[in-house]
Amino acid sequence: MALARHKAYLLEERDQPAAPKFQAVPSSEIDLPIGAAWPRVTAGFAALSPFSMRNSLRNAYPYKQCTWWAAQRYYQLHDVLVPWANANAGGWVDRAQQFGWHVSSSPTVGSIIVLQSGVQGSSPVGHVGVVEQVKGDQITVSSMNWGSNPGQVTETNFHTGTGVAFISQ
Repeated sequence: MALARHKAYLLEERDQPAAPKFQAVPSSEIDLPIGAAWPRVTAGFAALSPFSMRNSLRNAYPYKQCTWWAAQRYYQLHDVLVPWANANAGGWVDRAQQFGWHVSSSPTVGSIIVLQSGVQGSSPVGHVGVVEQVKGDQITVSSMNWGSNPGQVTETNFHTGTGVAFISQ
């Protein structure tokens, strides 16, 4: 299969409704498109631990990494913090299972995609992002730090298969 391709998605062609456009979180400010909003969300929340999840509001992942974006975007869509910290992207499936999250081979809008090492062009530590749209076997994902776009949020198309999982609470 070909490496992931960038593609703008069309509203009228969606099999599943797309996730709402990214808005800086937590924020009461205006709704911004992904490209304009992500630089404004650099501050994060306080330290995460499994014992203080509800009392803290901090993204424990390094800013401008795919793990930071996936945790931030998942929170924005679901108002749920990713409860594990200090895991490379490829380790998110194991961590999700340890925390009782659902792991599947079927994508749903708003779930976190996990690509294992080298799968569909991911780095040796894997890659994570958030599913924005599902149309047949094409999955449009927003992620940060993908390919030749270091530190940037991009939308990329991936597909299901070996080494690809989807997690949600």
